[in-house]
Amino acid sequence: IVRYNMISHLNKILKPSFATGDAMRQVEYIGNNTYIIGTGSGKLVRLENENFTELYNCGAPVISMMRDRKNFVWVSTAGKGVLVLDNRGKIIHHYNATSGTRNSLLSNFTREALQVSDSLYIVAGEHNLNLINIYTGAIDHITTNEGLPNNTVYSMQLDQNNMVWMSTNEGITSYDYTHNEFRMYDEKDGFLPVSNNSDLLYRSCILHDGRLVFAGAGKYIIFQPDSLVQRRAPKDVTITDIRLFNEFLPVDSILKENGLHLQHDQNTLTINFTS
Repeated sequence: IVRYNMISHLNKILKPSFATGDAMRQVEYIGNNTYIIGTGSGKLVRLENENFTELYNCGAPVISMMRDRKNFVWVSTAGKGVLVLDNRGKIIHHYNATSGTRNSLLSNFTREALQVSDSLYIVAGEHNLNLINIYTGAIDHITTNEGLPNNTVYSMQLDQNNMVWMSTNEGITSYDYTHNEFRMYDEKDGFLPVSNNSDLLYRSCILHDGRLVFAGAGKYIIFQPDSLVQRRAPKDVTITDIRLFNEFLPVDSILKENGLHLQHDQNTLTINFTS
């Protein structure tokens, strides 16, 4: 770990004896000159006043960590779900895939956690999003069947208008979680296309002026969410007319009678609709 003094502009290298050869992937500051460190081997370490204390071994690599508004640290792992630590490094909750249908993750592989309100957190899983209500314990799963444009989400940020932005295998996507509406962005919006793994954006942050940064291996993008036009999902389809052998049929009557029943030889049907 390299500690940088912003006043003296000097660096100091800190080397914990038990972490030889172990990659320190994530660092989160929790106050009082104390940090939580997550490693590639799954260790969680507290760094306090230059003293290292090993807290816990997750049993799976630490992928990312997120400090929430309560100063709790959410640790996403590659195989053991999500662990929540208090400001002393004690595990106070463990979300995994074995807790039951309504209060479990879809899988134990998790990439990142994001707090979107006092009660709602989103955890990016292996092939889905997990929406966790920390007060009720209920967890909803959002997959491509529920509208998720791409099932691999790497990183997420909440903008100043409470819109969730995420990087996926197909680029940047916004998510209005209050309406469960997604929108993908591409070259027409000024974003670079994702053509291979070098284009993937694995990490993100929000700047003081509200701009979002998503970064990957050798490239990054910075954008102001407010500058992008937010298009809502199309309205529900409305059938305007139905024709059988080019003869108009009463749409209202058909809808009220729960459908249209046809004979096997009534096989020329035209339906017009608007959206």
